[in-house]
Amino acid sequence: MDLDPVTETLLYGLAALLPFLLIMLWRKHIPGLRGMVERNTAPPFRAWTARPHPDASVPVRTGSRVAAAPDDPAHATVILRTTWGNYPGRGEGPGWGQARPLTPVVYVDGLPASSGWGVTRLTLTPGPHLVAVAGSHSRCYKRLDLGRGERRELDYRCVLGGNAHEYAEGFPGLHHGTYLVTRGRGLRGGSRLALVLYGAIALSLLLFLVIFLLPDDFPVSTEALIYLPALIVPGAAGLGIAIAAIRQGFNANRPTVAQPPPLGAPHELRILDDDDPEKLTPAPGWAALSLRLRFWLDPYEPEALAALAGGKPSLLQQWRIRRVGEPEPPAARPWVPAPEVTVDGRPVATGWTRSWMQLPPGEYDVHVRVPAPRPRIGPETRLDLSRAEWRHRVILTAGQTREVDLLAHIAAVPRRDRPELAAYSVRL
Repeated sequence: MDLDPVTETLLYGLAALLPFLLIMLWRKHIPGLRGMVERNTAPPFRAWTARPHPDASVPVRTGSRVAAAPDDPAHATVILRTTWGNYPGRGEGPGWGQARPLTPVVYVDGLPASSGWGVTRLTLTPGPHLVAVAGSHSRCYKRLDLGRGERRELDYRCVLGGNAHEYAEGFPGLHHGTYLVTRGRGLRGGSRLALVLYGAIALSLLLFLVIFLLPDDFPVSTEALIYLPALIVPGAAGLGIAIAAIRQGFNANRPTVAQPPPLGAPHELRILDDDDPEKLTPAPGWAALSLRLRFWLDPYEPEALAALAGGKPSLLQQWRIRRVGEPEPPAARPWVPAPEVTVDGRPVATGWTRSWMQLPPGEYDVHVRVPAPRPRIGPETRLDLSRAEWRHRVILTAGQTREVDLLAHIAAVPRRDRPELAAYSVRL
């Protein structure tokens, strides 16, 4: 059929756009474009592929096909993809300086399970578990209540380069450089947002195609119908996203009055999201203690880099130092044990998390200690735990929450030739 100039121009524009769309769909399989992928499970260097950690305390399998294996009906299954991607649009970029050690370590209940980039399959007992991933810093964790035969899938994402540690703190918005999300859920990380945007684009393209195929005697003119895919569908998608974001922000600002703890359990703990914690107010007559415990890994000193490289780093090893923070993978990946926390001598089962608990008003002795990873401490390890403890007397007032924010600077230097640490120190 004959096309008017406007329709013909739009049709040629779509034809020109098709190769670009195909490249975007297949960019993960094109080496030069892998950095454009939002979550890339392929490791930046082959030796950094995800592998089970030698200190793992739960059954662990890694590899590109472990997600397709059948689940154990008597246990729970967690599939965790440790990925990397490009910097957010408003990020600082990778930079050219030395990166801190960025290789992700997957933790289950405070103990390592795997390390590296790829797919990890965890087989866990039914019940509550704290699953976390930490590279150069802690912050990414999920508390999961797992049922028998249940499967959960999580995505961890980080960025590479000397500025990757800038994302040790999350920031409000839809684009985080480093995050851990439930696969395919939530606005954070872009999963639902991407679904809405791609759906709007697909619907618009489909409507364009239908309009071009309409007969010339169709009762509605092409010029009038063209507004539907060009303006109405994208506008409706944008309006829906804006309304959802406003509702989400409005609900997030509402404080919730907590229920009083069960009798005899004043230390009942609630693990909160680190970036967007739930706003809680203690029950009438109660006070609350909020603990935010974090760690940062120190970058390796030049002598440590030389030891890991087996001498002066080559050009390839220097590139790895700038990308992932180390020239070669160590014999065993360093990990940081969960902090030991007590309140008036009673253990509190928190971790490197943000947590909240209700207590009767009064004074309490809060003690935090960061232990050493004993399986990796050898006779020649330079161990310094002189600043690994923090003790403070806090006063809790009825109706208020006392905030305690502790940051541990960890120096964990591995050896290249054997699975132990050359040095380990904590500054709390």
